[in-house]
Amino acid sequence: VIPRDLGACELYPQAIKHNCNGRFIAVCGDGEYIIYTAQALRNKAFGQAIDFVWSATGTGDYAIRESTNRVKFFKNFKESRAIKPATASADALFGGHLLGVKGGDSAVLFYDWDSGEFVRKIDVAPKEIYWSDAGNLVLIACADSAYVLSYNAATTASAIAMGQLSPEDGVDGSFDLLYEISDN
Repeated sequence: VIPRDLGACELYPQAIKHNCNGRFIAVCGDGEYIIYTAQALRNKAFGQAIDFVWSATGTGDYAIRESTNRVKFFKNFKESRAIKPATASADALFGGHLLGVKGGDSAVLFYDWDSGEFVRKIDVAPKEIYWSDAGNLVLIACADSAYVLSYNAATTASAIAMGQLSPEDGVDGSFDLLYEISDN
């Protein structure tokens, strides 16, 4: 392995996150993020953010939590939309096939990456969220239990395209509980 000089970093790195295909890395810390190309380590994008997550599908698709009530979506490294999550406060973000927003009310809200539409609210307080590579399964890991859910992308895409969304419930049938694992 040949060491490389990254040069001076204006922030104290607290997390490094790779995008879905490994071509870019995001260095996060001190309320900021910097995106670099993975091989040449050239600066691609930067900005202010409390939290940063990558999409599981788009090369330059990511989201940032700008404050406790504002989340911005980026598509191909350009800002595409901003939303105010339907929760008292957005405490954390989770990347994957859908954007997960951890609410202050012990729930996680899922949003579609392309449209920014609210998909579903799951009433658990997640520590982490893990998606399968195919995007059809999601594991929500909580403090004393975990939940495995199936995600129906076709039902969700159809409901979004036809405008059949409920502002309170999102898309009916988007998730189904498969397993609940208790830590006893």
